[in-house]
Amino acid sequence: MCKKLVLGVLAVVVGVAFVKSEWGSVVRVWWKDLRAKAERKVSPETRLEQLCDAIDKIDADLEKNIRVIARQEVDRDELVGKQTQLANDMKGLLTALDSKQTNVSYQGRTVPADRLRNDLRSKTQLYKANEKLLDAKNKALDVANERITRMQTERDRLRVEAAELAARLELSKLQDVEDRAEVDDGSVGREPAGGPDSPQPGREGQGARVAHPPRSEPGHARRDPAPDRDHRRRARGSRDPDSPR
Repeated sequence: MCKKLVLGVLAVVVGVAFVKSEWGSVVRVWWKDLRAKAERKVSPETRLEQLCDAIDKIDADLEKNIRVIARQEVDRDELVGKQTQLANDMKGLLTALDSKQTNVSYQGRTVPADRLRNDLRSKTQLYKANEKLLDAKNKALDVANERITRMQTERDRLRVEAAELAARLELSKLQDVEDRAEVDDGSVGREPAGGPDSPQPGREGQGARVAHPPRSEPGHARRDPAPDRDHRRRARGSRDPDSPR
């Protein structure tokens, strides 16, 4: 058991060393090249499905990120409104403190100047802190909008590639239909070899038969039928008793 454990540890060490060595780099490059070749062998139909899936995923991510950005923009706008109100309050306090009096009039009331100075100091600190927060929110929104732009650009690129691929597939299907139609049209009305009067397969022996005169066999003379007629005529005359001799 201990021996097997030692061998396993050595195998792991050798494997790690191999991966980190120059040969390991060669193997990684070879694996990446093999994977790229396998991806290039994907059929057009499969590639179109992959593009559609990628587009749907980007659309879902866009929708989610756009909702997040919308909430961030609402928060940023609320902070901008608070900053505007703080700026107006600080302007009013500074105006009231310009009199350099111990008690000053502020918003229709007479209040100690020191209280207004403390209020102005607090509002100023809050305004500065909100400015930093507002700057961070704007930067975050800029980054999020750049990400949205990149996602939209990638989605549009995939849409163009998918549209072009779908068009090529449709043209290929139409071309196949035209090729089959041309083959079918070429076989219609075609006469068999030998012309319309040539005998068709499976129809031997059908139709009118042509009579041919008897042919004499080689080496035999054709027999003259005249002597046979004279012989038959004399034979009929000998059987008739009334016929002249």
